[in-house]
Amino acid sequence: MSCSDKVAKWNVLGVQGALLTYFIEPVYLSSIIIGSNYSSDHMSRAVISRVSGCHELPSLYTPTKPVLCRTSYQEERLPGKTPDYSVNWNQADDTVEVINATTGRLEQSSAPSRLSKHNLYQIFRRLGGELSCITMKKKDVGKSSSYREAKHKASDYQTAKTGLVTTLKGNGLGTWIKTPAEIDQFS
Repeated sequence: MSCSDKVAKWNVLGVQGALLTYFIEPVYLSSIIIGSNYSSDHMSRAVISRVSGCHELPSLYTPTKPVLCRTSYQEERLPGKTPDYSVNWNQADDTVEVINATTGRLEQSSAPSRLSKHNLYQIFRRLGGELSCITMKKKDVGKSSSYREAKHKASDYQTAKTGLVTTLKGNGLGTWIKTPAEIDQFS
């Protein structure tokens, strides 16, 4: 899935993903700022136009049209290999992780990142247990046997995702490669 595919997906489903929809409504981008190689027509087609025909979505989901902008400063783009690491930080405890982008593990210790699917799923399960009295209408929060099952139980999200995929396929835009089932079969 390309970067523009992900942004197009976010314009219909929101940036929060399936698990957070147990707790919050979809979160949409209001604007997108591009640094270099910006083409208004290409960007609009890639992230807005190809998903605008998406209809029959659950009530909280709707294709959005974020404002597309480019920076006023256009730095020269130098060809070369992108870095093989990423950095994330946590404001709550003021910690930083440097992650090997190839392995998804920490540079220093090779431990999994706090942003790994497994770690985020553990937080989801804990939060589901703590909030069960508040989220009674969603009784399955945190009780799924696997990450994959929890994602699939987010029924409105999955219905919206199916609508998006159907729209893309119906418009001759192909389908996205699915994550192999065994990748998400952990608890």
